[in-house]
Amino acid sequence: MIRRLTGQFPAWAQADHPVLRYELGKARPVSSRRRWLRWGGLLLLALLALAGGYLIATGGLQHLPGQSLTENVHSVVYWPLLTLQLLTGILAMTLTASAVGDEMRRQHWDSLRVTAHGAELALRARWAATFYRLRPALVAIIALRVLLVLGIVYDLTAFSGRYLNFLLNGSAFDVPLALGVLLLSLFMTAALLLPITSVGLDAAMGLLLSTFVRQTTYGTVLQVFLILVRVAVVVGLAQAMTQFIDGLVELTPAGSLGLVAGYGALGDSGLAYLNLGLFGDLWAKAPWGILVCVGLLLFALLQALLTDWLVALSVRRAERRG
Repeated sequence: MIRRLTGQFPAWAQADHPVLRYELGKARPVSSRRRWLRWGGLLLLALLALAGGYLIATGGLQHLPGQSLTENVHSVVYWPLLTLQLLTGILAMTLTASAVGDEMRRQHWDSLRVTAHGAELALRARWAATFYRLRPALVAIIALRVLLVLGIVYDLTAFSGRYLNFLLNGSAFDVPLALGVLLLSLFMTAALLLPITSVGLDAAMGLLLSTFVRQTTYGTVLQVFLILVRVAVVVGLAQAMTQFIDGLVELTPAGSLGLVAGYGALGDSGLAYLNLGLFGDLWAKAPWGILVCVGLLLFALLQALLTDWLVALSVRRAERRG
């Protein structure tokens, strides 16, 4: 099944392509013993993260994490998963931010430029290799999100299957049940796509950065700056969202929609909204909040288009500057 899926990728993004195979082969081979130690360390780290998430969700074991099974699961995995998403995005940019400089230091860049499509294939392979190298993190992110999506499906069976009707009644719009199901389906699709498109965009931004700054020191300083900006945006949106949910700030309908959409798109990629109870409450507090279901899917598609454009721009800049 995985081979059938990857077979839909462009030739340069498939693992058996010579350029991508060369890119992936740059890493030092890992012995079987070290590989098992690495997986053991990752498992231990995951358990510690979940334990930390449980402590945060329970306020230091002072109360239950939620009022239902799905709320319990969401509350426990939210902060570990948000942290993992943030670190994955940072790593994606870091892995591509020195693409051009690395090839120049290996004295391969001139050879790539004089080869037909050599520079383009090298940069595209560097971008595609990011997904292969971050595969464990991406698998964990998607798997946990699938679990939360299944939790939403389970919650929809509450109140004899009328739970969604109750939530839709809180919206400012008169939304028929069939349309509500469609909107929720679009949101769940977006929730599974956003982590992938976000990583792709981060890797593309790193690739473009490598065409501007080729000295390691300057590149590192710029990366640190961009990482701090990213963290500041997430923290700022999370703080504003918390105050809005707690009723500490009042916003206009347009302002509340902007906050809800902004946090879903730029804050946690819709992770908070995978708690159907919270998402339904937001439909009442933000009169146009239900439109976020469509907005997040459109944002994921926009990220994919922007990623493709940034990769193409990086190739043109690299070939022109040499």
